[in-house]
Amino acid sequence: MKKNYLLSALFLSSLVLTGCSNSNTSNSSNSSNSSGSTTNYNNDTTPFVMSSAEVDGVFNPFYSTNAADSNVISLTQIGMLTNDKQGNIAYGENEATVVLDYAQESNNGVEDVDLKTTYYFVLKNDILFSNGSPLTMKDVLFNLYTYLDPVYSGSSTIYSTDIVGLSEYRTGKEGKDEQDRFESQFQIEATARIDDLKAALQEIDDEHDESLTSDQIYSYLASKSSSGVYEHVAEDFQKLLSLFKEMLETDFTNAKGSATDYSFKNEDGGTLKNVFTTDVEAFLYSEGYIQFNKKV
Repeated sequence: MKKNYLLSALFLSSLVLTGCSNSNTSNSSNSSNSSGSTTNYNNDTTPFVMSSAEVDGVFNPFYSTNAADSNVISLTQIGMLTNDKQGNIAYGENEATVVLDYAQESNNGVEDVDLKTTYYFVLKNDILFSNGSPLTMKDVLFNLYTYLDPVYSGSSTIYSTDIVGLSEYRTGKEGKDEQDRFESQFQIEATARIDDLKAALQEIDDEHDESLTSDQIYSYLASKSSSGVYEHVAEDFQKLLSLFKEMLETDFTNAKGSATDYSFKNEDGGTLKNVFTTDVEAFLYSEGYIQFNKKV
Protein backbone atom coordinates (compact mmCIF):
# COMPACT_ATOMS: atom_id res chain seq x y z
CA MET A 1 0.00 0.00 0.00
CA LYS A 2 1.48 3.26 -1.13
CA LYS A 3 1.81 6.00 1.49
CA ASN A 4 0.99 9.58 0.53
CA TYR A 5 0.84 12.88 2.36
CA LEU A 6 -1.38 15.80 1.49
CA LEU A 7 0.56 18.87 0.38
CA SER A 8 -1.50 21.17 2.57
CA ALA A 9 0.40 20.22 5.69
CA LEU A 10 3.64 18.44 5.00
CA PHE A 11 6.10 18.16 7.88
CA LEU A 12 5.36 21.66 9.03
CA SER A 13 7.22 20.95 12.23
CA SER A 14 10.40 21.44 10.24
CA LEU A 15 9.40 24.83 8.90
CA VAL A 16 10.65 28.02 10.51
CA LEU A 17 8.84 31.34 10.16
CA THR A 18 11.42 34.11 9.88
CA GLY A 19 11.44 36.86 12.46
CA CYS A 20 8.30 35.85 14.33
CA SER A 21 7.32 36.92 17.80
CA ASN A 22 4.33 36.52 20.06
CA SER A 23 2.65 39.85 20.78
CA ASN A 24 2.00 38.80 24.37
CA THR A 25 5.65 38.10 25.07
CA SER A 26 7.35 40.41 27.58
CA ASN A 27 10.34 42.41 26.37
CA SER A 28 12.16 42.40 29.69
CA SER A 29 14.24 39.89 31.60
CA ASN A 30 16.33 39.79 34.74
CA SER A 31 19.28 37.95 36.23
CA SER A 32 20.92 37.68 39.63
CA ASN A 33 24.58 38.47 40.19
CA SER A 34 26.98 37.11 42.80
CA SER A 35 25.93 39.71 45.38
CA GLY A 36 22.35 38.51 45.23
CA SER A 37 20.94 41.67 43.67
CA THR A 38 18.82 41.52 40.55
CA THR A 39 19.70 43.31 37.32
CA ASN A 40 16.88 44.10 34.89
CA TYR A 41 17.42 44.09 31.14
CA ASN A 42 15.31 45.44 28.32
CA ASN A 43 15.35 42.90 25.51
CA ASP A 44 14.67 45.63 22.95
CA THR A 45 17.82 47.57 23.78
CA THR A 46 20.20 45.14 25.52
CA PRO A 47 22.28 43.02 23.08
CA PHE A 48 22.15 39.25 23.54
CA VAL A 49 25.69 37.87 23.95
CA MET A 50 26.57 34.20 23.48
CA SER A 51 29.56 32.08 22.54
CA SER A 52 29.42 30.05 19.35
CA ALA A 53 31.47 28.08 16.93
CA GLU A 54 32.45 29.97 13.79
CA VAL A 55 29.40 31.00 11.79
CA ASP A 56 29.04 31.35 8.03
CA GLY A 57 26.51 34.14 8.50
CA VAL A 58 23.76 32.38 6.55
CA PHE A 59 20.97 32.94 9.08
CA ASN A 60 18.31 31.85 6.62
CA PRO A 61 16.28 28.76 7.60
CA PHE A 62 15.93 27.76 3.96
CA TYR A 63 19.62 27.70 3.12
CA SER A 64 21.74 27.46 6.27
CA THR A 65 24.01 24.38 6.38
CA ASN A 66 26.40 25.33 9.18
CA ALA A 67 25.40 24.00 12.62
CA ALA A 68 26.35 27.28 14.27
CA ASP A 69 24.15 29.21 11.87
CA SER A 70 21.29 26.81 12.52
CA ASN A 71 21.70 27.34 16.28
CA VAL A 72 21.32 31.08 15.81
CA ILE A 73 18.19 30.50 13.73
CA SER A 74 16.70 28.26 16.43
CA LEU A 75 17.31 30.96 19.05
CA THR A 76 15.78 33.80 17.04
CA GLN A 77 12.87 32.16 15.22
CA ILE A 78 10.00 29.84 16.10
CA GLY A 79 8.63 26.92 14.15
CA MET A 80 5.22 25.46 13.49
CA LEU A 81 5.70 22.65 16.03
CA THR A 82 8.27 21.59 18.60
CA ASN A 83 9.06 18.52 20.73
CA ASP A 84 8.77 17.93 24.45
CA LYS A 85 11.37 16.17 26.62
CA GLN A 86 10.00 12.78 25.57
CA GLY A 87 10.29 13.64 21.90
CA ASN A 88 6.54 13.97 21.38
CA ILE A 89 5.09 16.66 19.14
CA ALA A 90 4.31 19.75 21.21
CA TYR A 91 2.19 22.80 20.38
CA GLY A 92 -0.40 25.05 21.97
CA GLU A 93 -0.80 28.31 23.85
CA ASN A 94 2.04 27.64 26.28
CA GLU A 95 4.53 26.41 23.69
CA ALA A 96 6.87 28.58 21.62
CA THR A 97 5.22 27.50 18.38
CA VAL A 98 3.13 29.03 15.62
CA VAL A 99 0.49 26.29 15.94
CA LEU A 100 -2.32 26.49 18.49
CA ASP A 101 -3.91 23.15 17.62
CA TYR A 102 -2.93 20.18 15.50
CA ALA A 103 -4.56 16.96 14.26
CA GLN A 104 -4.07 14.35 11.59
CA GLU A 105 -6.37 11.93 9.82
CA SER A 106 -5.54 8.76 7.91
CA ASN A 107 -7.56 6.43 5.72
CA ASN A 108 -5.58 3.51 7.16
CA GLY A 109 -7.68 0.36 7.10
CA VAL A 110 -9.58 1.21 3.95
CA GLU A 111 -8.88 -1.52 1.42
CA ASP A 112 -7.87 -1.00 -2.20
CA VAL A 113 -6.89 2.65 -1.78
CA ASP A 114 -3.55 4.35 -1.29
CA LEU A 115 -2.81 5.28 2.29
CA LYS A 116 -3.14 9.03 2.77
CA THR A 117 -2.57 11.17 5.83
CA THR A 118 -3.99 14.68 6.10
CA TYR A 119 -2.59 17.16 8.61
CA TYR A 120 -4.63 20.00 10.10
CA PHE A 121 -3.19 23.08 11.79
CA VAL A 122 -4.76 26.00 13.62
CA LEU A 123 -2.45 29.01 13.78
CA LYS A 124 -2.26 31.35 16.74
CA ASN A 125 -3.81 34.76 16.13
CA ASP A 126 -1.20 36.84 17.92
CA ILE A 127 1.98 35.81 16.11
CA LEU A 128 3.75 38.81 14.58
CA PHE A 129 6.79 39.24 12.39
CA SER A 130 9.54 41.54 13.64
CA ASN A 131 8.09 44.37 11.52
CA GLY A 132 4.72 44.02 13.28
CA SER A 133 2.77 42.38 10.46
CA PRO A 134 0.65 39.36 11.44
CA LEU A 135 1.58 35.84 10.40
CA THR A 136 -1.03 34.11 8.22
CA MET A 137 -1.44 30.77 6.47
CA LYS A 138 -0.03 32.41 3.32
CA ASP A 139 3.32 32.67 5.12
CA VAL A 140 3.17 28.95 5.90
CA LEU A 141 2.45 28.19 2.25
CA PHE A 142 5.40 30.38 1.27
CA ASN A 143 7.64 28.05 3.28
CA LEU A 144 6.21 25.03 1.51
CA TYR A 145 6.53 26.51 -1.95
CA THR A 146 10.14 27.49 -1.20
CA TYR A 147 11.17 24.06 0.08
CA LEU A 148 9.32 22.21 -2.69
CA ASP A 149 10.27 24.46 -5.58
CA PRO A 150 12.05 22.57 -8.39
CA VAL A 151 15.03 24.98 -8.23
CA TYR A 152 15.38 24.86 -4.42
CA SER A 153 19.05 24.27 -3.59
CA GLY A 154 19.05 24.25 0.22
CA SER A 155 19.74 21.35 2.55
CA SER A 156 16.12 20.40 3.29
CA THR A 157 14.88 17.20 1.66
CA ILE A 158 11.14 17.64 2.22
CA TYR A 159 10.73 17.36 -1.54
CA SER A 160 11.67 13.68 -1.32
CA THR A 161 8.52 12.91 0.70
CA ASP A 162 5.64 11.28 -1.15
CA ILE A 163 3.15 14.16 -1.15
CA VAL A 164 -0.02 14.06 -3.20
CA GLY A 165 0.53 16.15 -6.35
CA LEU A 166 4.17 17.00 -5.55
CA SER A 167 5.64 15.12 -8.50
CA GLU A 168 3.35 16.95 -10.91
CA TYR A 169 4.19 20.27 -9.24
CA ARG A 170 7.95 19.79 -9.47
CA THR A 171 7.93 18.44 -13.03
CA GLY A 172 5.22 20.76 -14.34
CA LYS A 173 3.05 17.87 -15.55
CA GLU A 174 -0.68 18.49 -15.23
CA GLY A 175 0.21 21.77 -13.57
CA LYS A 176 -1.50 23.92 -16.17
CA ASP A 177 -4.86 22.17 -15.74
CA GLU A 178 -4.63 22.60 -11.98
CA GLN A 179 -3.71 26.26 -12.37
CA ASP A 180 -6.60 26.77 -14.79
CA ARG A 181 -9.01 25.21 -12.28
CA PHE A 182 -7.65 27.41 -9.52
CA GLU A 183 -7.92 30.56 -11.63
CA SER A 184 -11.45 29.62 -12.68
CA GLN A 185 -12.55 29.13 -9.08
CA PHE A 186 -10.80 32.33 -8.05
CA GLN A 187 -12.54 34.22 -10.85
CA ILE A 188 -15.94 32.90 -9.76
CA GLU A 189 -15.39 33.91 -6.13
CA ALA A 190 -13.93 37.30 -7.09
CA THR A 191 -16.85 38.05 -9.41
CA ALA A 192 -19.33 37.14 -6.68
CA ARG A 193 -17.65 39.49 -4.20
CA ILE A 194 -17.53 42.30 -6.75
CA ASP A 195 -21.23 41.81 -7.48
CA ASP A 196 -22.01 41.89 -3.74
CA LEU A 197 -20.07 45.15 -3.33
CA LYS A 198 -21.82 46.75 -6.31
CA ALA A 199 -25.23 45.66 -5.00
CA ALA A 200 -24.48 46.93 -1.48
CA LEU A 201 -23.26 50.28 -2.80
CA GLN A 202 -26.35 50.60 -4.97
CA GLU A 203 -28.56 49.94 -1.94
CA ILE A 204 -26.73 52.65 0.03
CA ASP A 205 -27.09 55.08 -2.89
CA ASP A 206 -30.83 54.34 -3.08
CA GLU A 207 -31.25 54.86 0.67
CA HIS A 208 -29.46 58.25 0.81
CA ASP A 209 -30.08 61.35 -1.29
CA GLU A 210 -27.17 63.25 0.23
CA SER A 211 -23.52 62.76 -0.65
CA LEU A 212 -21.63 60.45 1.69
CA THR A 213 -17.98 60.36 2.69
CA SER A 214 -15.95 57.19 2.30
CA ASP A 215 -16.02 56.74 6.09
CA GLN A 216 -19.81 56.94 6.11
CA ILE A 217 -20.07 54.47 3.24
CA TYR A 218 -17.72 52.08 5.05
CA SER A 219 -19.85 52.34 8.20
CA TYR A 220 -23.00 51.41 6.27
CA LEU A 221 -21.18 48.53 4.54
CA ALA A 222 -19.85 47.27 7.88
CA SER A 223 -23.40 47.11 9.23
CA LYS A 224 -24.47 45.08 6.21
CA SER A 225 -21.49 42.74 6.71
CA SER A 226 -22.26 42.23 10.40
CA SER A 227 -25.88 41.46 9.60
CA GLY A 228 -24.73 38.61 7.35
CA VAL A 229 -26.29 40.06 4.18
CA TYR A 230 -22.99 40.74 2.47
CA GLU A 231 -20.06 38.98 4.16
CA HIS A 232 -17.03 40.77 2.69
CA VAL A 233 -18.29 44.12 1.37
CA ALA A 234 -16.72 46.28 4.09
CA GLU A 235 -13.21 44.85 3.72
CA ASP A 236 -13.55 44.78 -0.07
CA PHE A 237 -14.52 48.46 -0.06
CA GLN A 238 -11.38 49.31 1.93
CA LYS A 239 -9.30 47.28 -0.52
CA LEU A 240 -10.97 49.08 -3.42
CA LEU A 241 -10.12 52.49 -1.95
CA SER A 242 -6.53 51.40 -1.34
CA LEU A 243 -6.08 50.12 -4.91
CA PHE A 244 -7.75 53.20 -6.38
CA LYS A 245 -5.47 55.51 -4.40
CA GLU A 246 -2.44 53.50 -5.45
CA MET A 247 -3.52 53.65 -9.10
CA LEU A 248 -4.04 57.43 -8.97
CA GLU A 249 -0.69 58.01 -7.29
CA THR A 250 1.03 55.88 -9.94
CA ASP A 251 -0.75 57.67 -12.77
CA PHE A 252 0.09 61.09 -11.33
CA THR A 253 3.74 60.10 -10.95
CA ASN A 254 3.77 59.01 -14.60
CA ALA A 255 2.14 62.31 -15.59
CA LYS A 256 4.87 64.42 -14.02
CA GLY A 257 6.90 66.23 -16.66
CA SER A 258 4.52 65.20 -19.46
CA ALA A 259 2.52 68.43 -19.85
CA THR A 260 4.52 69.54 -22.87
CA ASP A 261 4.41 66.11 -24.51
CA TYR A 262 0.79 66.49 -25.62
CA SER A 263 -0.19 67.98 -28.95
CA PHE A 264 -3.66 68.26 -30.48
CA LYS A 265 -5.30 68.88 -33.84
CA ASN A 266 -7.77 71.74 -34.04
CA GLU A 267 -10.83 71.85 -36.23
CA ASP A 268 -8.83 73.13 -39.19
CA GLY A 269 -6.24 70.36 -38.89
CA GLY A 270 -3.58 72.55 -37.39
CA THR A 271 -1.31 71.22 -34.66
CA LEU A 272 -1.49 72.82 -31.25
CA LYS A 273 1.36 72.36 -28.79
CA ASN A 274 1.88 73.39 -25.17
CA VAL A 275 -1.84 73.27 -24.57
CA PHE A 276 -1.20 71.99 -21.04
CA THR A 277 0.84 74.17 -18.75
CA THR A 278 0.88 71.94 -15.63
CA ASP A 279 1.30 68.27 -14.80
CA VAL A 280 -2.09 68.35 -13.09
CA GLU A 281 -3.76 69.15 -16.41
CA ALA A 282 -1.89 66.29 -18.08
CA PHE A 283 -2.93 63.95 -15.28
CA LEU A 284 -6.60 64.97 -15.46
CA TYR A 285 -6.55 64.52 -19.24
CA SER A 286 -4.99 61.04 -18.99
CA GLU A 287 -7.67 60.07 -16.45
CA GLY A 288 -10.47 61.33 -18.71
CA TYR A 289 -11.59 64.16 -16.43
CA ILE A 290 -10.92 66.87 -19.04
CA GLN A 291 -11.08 66.78 -22.84
CA PHE A 292 -9.68 68.86 -25.65
CA ASN A 293 -12.20 70.90 -27.64
CA LYS A 294 -11.17 71.05 -31.29
CA LYS A 295 -13.33 74.15 -31.86
CA VAL A 296 -11.32 76.26 -29.43
